[in-house]
Amino acid sequence: MSGIRQRQQDDEDRRATDSFLFKAGSKFFLSTFVIILFLTLVQCSIKKPESPTWETSLVIPVINRTYDMAELIQKLNQDGIEMDSSGNIFFTITEELDTVTISAEYLNTPTISYSFSKTLDTFSIATPDLAPDYVTLATITGISAVTAEDTFTIGAQSFNVTNDLPLITSYSSATIVSGLINIYVHNNLGADLDTVIFEFWDVGSNSLLGIDSNFSGIPTGSSVSIPIDLAGKIITNRFRIKAQCHTVGGFVDSASTRGISTELDFVGSLVVSGATAEIPSFTRSISSQVDLLESDRIDTASIAGGTLSLTITNSTPLDITIDISFPDILLGSSPLVISPAILPLATSNIVIDLSGYNIVPTDNTVPQQLSINATATVQPTAPTKVTVTQNDSFSITADISGLSFNYVVGFFDSVEVSFAGLTSQINVPTGFDSIQFSAAVLTLEIENGIDLPGNLNIQIDGDNGNSLNLSGSISASGGLSSAISTIIEPSAGSFLSPTPSQIDVSGSIIFAQGGYQGRIEANDFITATVTFLAPLEIVISASTIEADIERTEIDTSSISIVTKHVREARFIYNIISHLPIGAQIDIYFGADSATLFANPQLLINAINLPAAPVDISGLVTDTISSDYQEIFLDSTDIKILENDTLFIGSRINLSGTNGQSVKLTANDYISITGRVEVIYKFNGEF
Repeated sequence: MSGIRQRQQDDEDRRATDSFLFKAGSKFFLSTFVIILFLTLVQCSIKKPESPTWETSLVIPVINRTYDMAELIQKLNQDGIEMDSSGNIFFTITEELDTVTISAEYLNTPTISYSFSKTLDTFSIATPDLAPDYVTLATITGISAVTAEDTFTIGAQSFNVTNDLPLITSYSSATIVSGLINIYVHNNLGADLDTVIFEFWDVGSNSLLGIDSNFSGIPTGSSVSIPIDLAGKIITNRFRIKAQCHTVGGFVDSASTRGISTELDFVGSLVVSGATAEIPSFTRSISSQVDLLESDRIDTASIAGGTLSLTITNSTPLDITIDISFPDILLGSSPLVISPAILPLATSNIVIDLSGYNIVPTDNTVPQQLSINATATVQPTAPTKVTVTQNDSFSITADISGLSFNYVVGFFDSVEVSFAGLTSQINVPTGFDSIQFSAAVLTLEIENGIDLPGNLNIQIDGDNGNSLNLSGSISASGGLSSAISTIIEPSAGSFLSPTPSQIDVSGSIIFAQGGYQGRIEANDFITATVTFLAPLEIVISASTIEADIERTEIDTSSISIVTKHVREARFIYNIISHLPIGAQIDIYFGADSATLFANPQLLINAINLPAAPVDISGLVTDTISSDYQEIFLDSTDIKILENDTLFIGSRINLSGTNGQSVKLTANDYISITGRVEVIYKFNGEF
């Protein structure tokens, strides 16, 4: 900064000497005086002028970090050392015991069998659209030509109109249960009809299917519709319409366009009890129920193993796809559904592994019933005609065998479970095998994964020769995934002194005395966790804490003025510790945060600080400080300042307690501050 102020003063002097008056009044005098004086002083030897230089300094703070106890423990990551939400630090050992299971007899059920069949019953066949038939006037009267004026005079007379309909190809024969056709006659003679008698013939069987008459007549330009009911009739695919007509006659113009049209229209489809036809697609459905042979009510059962065996027989001449569903057997929330395709007059056998499914009966009355639903879909046969009757059928038999369950939710009688030999190994940290705990708590946490309450009686034996007897109630899960019950022994110091490396648990649990609506499982029926907690006194082995990487931004636009003219540089630091253990600090500098610890640009290591002073109980009584120390840096070290972003990281190497216990508190910490100071030569123009 002193160099910058000197340059500002030189600029002001230069502006003064550049003024016009100064130049005009003194130019000659100064020139002569300076030359004479300069030559005299140097004794006629001329030297190149030099700018004045001076030393200045640059200070860059690079680290100012305090690591409190919560962060130190988190980064220490040593098993057994924890801090709770209140700031209490403690040593803990937690061991999970083996699970206890119940007898498989509660998780099996006898074979379930179904058997049923279904006939096709009546079905529909498609009907064709038939084009109308047009009979010309010339054909009716027997006149082969009309007059040149295209007129004609019709006298009163009777005549017949016959329409042989096209052959129907969609069926050959059908026995009709219900069906209706309409016969349409349109009068375009130009003369009124006063009487019409209709006949509808099945040509294939030469039978009269219907007859009707219209004595009110059909005016020219009008139409009539005559319905014919086919119910109960057997029909073929060839039809004829006859119309006996009488006209009073009249004069007709446009005679060449005149005539009578007849048309046959099927109203919808035909419902038949049998047919040789192109059978369209249709469905048939059926359902059945069977008893679940259990004296206990089952609300939900998760299937661990079991087999569904199906035999499906298609006694029809049709291709059938059968959708079979079991609404009480679910995979997730979806019922079990299979959809086999069965060939005509064929049988299919299907076996399904039911593992992973659930039985969820919709019937809650014991004995409960399970349902099966089936829907058969007939595949269309067009263009092939097939002979089918209403008595054609399909049948299904089903057996569900070998059922075992992962769990069952329902109503159960009392269940007793005895156990022995539950063993857990305890990994005792170095230095804890001979510690005497004066204030230790043993907690037995029991997780009950079923909705059955129980009474627990157990004995815990340690390989240190000590034993504990514990008893208490176990809560039912109450519809939740599990319930936690806790049994506490507050005076476990004697049992855990010295700390055992193995514990064995034995005893019994009686569940649901007198009956209870709840849940049982095949595995993970009940688990227990033993927790040993000793507040404050901690044994710590030598450990390394890698702190978070920090960064500082450096204005490098003129930094080469500093780094190229360094006279002296040093790193000045101070470490303050409130820890009952010693530490060594390593500080890393570099331009790349990813490789900072592996390949630093500058490493300052082996900064050592002993443990803070402690009292007789092991608690820290005061801080210890390194005071401000300095480490000299060379010209290569100081190039860290040429980084736009400088990353700084620290490693704190804790010395450990050599197997001795110390007391840590939430007030303990370690603090690191450091800065880089550079003294460099400056002449104002670098």
